[in-house]
Amino acid sequence: MTLKKIIFLFSLVLNGYISHSQDVKISGTIKDTSSFANVKNSVVALLTPKDSILQSFTRVNANGSFTLNKVKPGNYIMLITHPLFADYVEDIAINAASTELPLIALTPKSKLLEAVILKSGSPIRIKGDTTVYTADSFKVSANANVEELLKKLPGIQVDKNGEIKAMGEKVEKVLVDGEEFFGDDPGMAVKNLRADAVKEVQVFKKKSDQAEFTGIDDGQEKQTINLKLKEDKKKGYFGKIDVAGGPLKNKDPRFNSNMMFSSFKGKRKISAFLLNGNTGQDGLSWQDREKFASDDINMMMMDDGGGMSFWGGGGQGDDEPYVSTQNGFITNVNAGL
Repeated sequence: MTLKKIIFLFSLVLNGYISHSQDVKISGTIKDTSSFANVKNSVVALLTPKDSILQSFTRVNANGSFTLNKVKPGNYIMLITHPLFADYVEDIAINAASTELPLIALTPKSKLLEAVILKSGSPIRIKGDTTVYTADSFKVSANANVEELLKKLPGIQVDKNGEIKAMGEKVEKVLVDGEEFFGDDPGMAVKNLRADAVKEVQVFKKKSDQAEFTGIDDGQEKQTINLKLKEDKKKGYFGKIDVAGGPLKNKDPRFNSNMMFSSFKGKRKISAFLLNGNTGQDGLSWQDREKFASDDINMMMMDDGGGMSFWGGGGQGDDEPYVSTQNGFITNVNAGL
């Protein structure tokens, strides 16, 4: 190995070491101003002063202490929140020598002469067993959906298949304003709702339906996300269209088209679908049936001509079947609400 290569490799290692060594570990302790007791489970967050984007956060442990690892040197807004205390906001400068912050004292809300909160709209806060993210505190691209927003939230991961994990556990339900959003598929809400429609993202353990109905805890809980919408965003619509047909040059007469549409306004939700084709599909897939339709009625008839077409009503429809033969293929038209 030449001397030039050795120097080059050494410089790479040295640059990596210097870059890593510039990360700072910040630690501190939080106390209650009235009783001077430890304030555990407070959320400590660092935000950039220019745009209030969250850079790092952690929770205070039972001893009242906290540590933020791998913090880049620079100027930050430190925000500390707890449901029973006034928010604490302070501008701090972090450099290579900054490791231990002075003792931080929080003031109980009950001790305040007036209900003055130093800063509203905290990016992350704890309410009982629920972690609450303020959606507008996390920057996403224009027209982003909720899935992109979730990827920005500390403690939440979304993999390439759309599976969501919160605090290391698989999310099994995504609610919208406390209710299921067109079925229990978590992907329905996160892929079809815009990020800028969300006011808060709430993460909590939801008891089973039986436990909520009987009031008896059966120990069954599901990691759940609830999307709280902004008041002016509680209505909208979405859908999908799939169209397929044989190339004209092959003169293939087969075709298939699916159109599905959903609309919501507050607690009212309406879905409709239309299927048309001669490829043998005579109804929705189980996944789409859960999302877009209730019970649908299909009738199939075969005649000596080698094929047929029919009309089937879905949901509350009362349409009579219509039968004909075309090109030796079964043509199916099916609609429902």
